Amino acid sequence: MNRRDVIAALGSAAVAWPLVARAQQPAMPVVGVMSPLSAATAARNLAALRNGLRDLGYNEGRNIKIEYRFADGAPERYPALMAELIALNPVLIVVGSTPAIVAASKVTRTTPLVWVGVADNPVALGLVGSFAHPGGNITGFLMSGDAGIVGKRLELLREAAPRFSRVGVLVAPDYAAADGTLDALPSAARGLGLDARVYEARAAADIETALTAAGRDGVQALYVSQSPVFLHRRAEIIAGWQACVCQRCISSASLCSPVACCPTARIYPTCTGALASTSTRF
Repeated sequence: MNRRDVIAALGSAAVAWPLVARAQQPAMPVVGVMSPLSAATAARNLAALRNGLRDLGYNEGRNIKIEYRFADGAPERYPALMAELIALNPVLIVVGSTPAIVAASKVTRTTPLVWVGVADNPVALGLVGSFAHPGGNITGFLMSGDAGIVGKRLELLREAAPRFSRVGVLVAPDYAAADGTLDALPSAARGLGLDARVYEARAAADIETALTAAGRDGVQALYVSQSPVFLHRRAEIIAGWQACVCQRCISSASLCSPVACCPTARIYPTCTGALASTSTRF
C-alpha cells in the first residue's frame, strides 16, 4: 500500500457518499484515529490532521466522520480500542504508535492503516515486506530508521547547550532498541566528547526514579527518546527534571538558587519535526 492508495480510498468513499445519500441515507464514511495520548495532549496534532484533510476537501461532519480513540499513555488499552475502531468499518485508521499498529495488524489485514510518527522499523517488525514494495495495508513515514539520526539529535542538543559534557538519555527500552537509539548512542556520544548515561523507564511509574538517578549522577542535559508514554508525560518529565537539578544545586551548597538554576536545566525531546527530512516513506 502507498499514500496514493490511501487517498484514493478516502476520496472514493467521500465522493460516493453524497451521490447515494439522497436515496439510502447510508452512514457517512468513517476515518478512525488511534492516539496513544489523551484528548487534551493530542489536541494540537488532531487540529493539524483536520486542517490537512480539509485542504484535501474532506470536512469532518460534512463528507467524513472521524472517530477518535485515546489510550491516555496506557499501551495495554490498544487492542480493545483498536477493535472498537475496526468494528466501525472505517475507510482507514490513522495510528500513532508501534503497539497500536501491531494491535491493528492483528485485527485487520484489509483496512488501510496510516502509521504516523514511526520510530520503529516496520520491515524488521514484519509489518511490511520492504520499503520499496511494502504490500499489505500499512503505510506511513519512518522517522528514525537510520541510527545515525541519534547523532544528529545529540548534535542539536550540543549546539543548544554547548557547555555540557554529561548527558542523560531517558529511554523506553522496547522503543529505543527498535529505533536504533541504544545501538547508536555509544559511538555518537563519543564522537561529540559526551559522557552518555542511559536511564530506563518502561512505564510512567518509572520516570521519577529514572530522573532522580540522572540528577544524582550529575547529568547536565537530558535527551528523551521516542515513546508514547514520554510524549504523554512530557510536562511531568520537564517538571521532574528541573526539580532534580534544583535539588542538586541546594544539596551541593552551590551558589545558584533554585529559581536561577531551574531555567538552566535543559530537556530536549527527539526533534523529529526538525529532522523530518530524514524520514522514509513506505
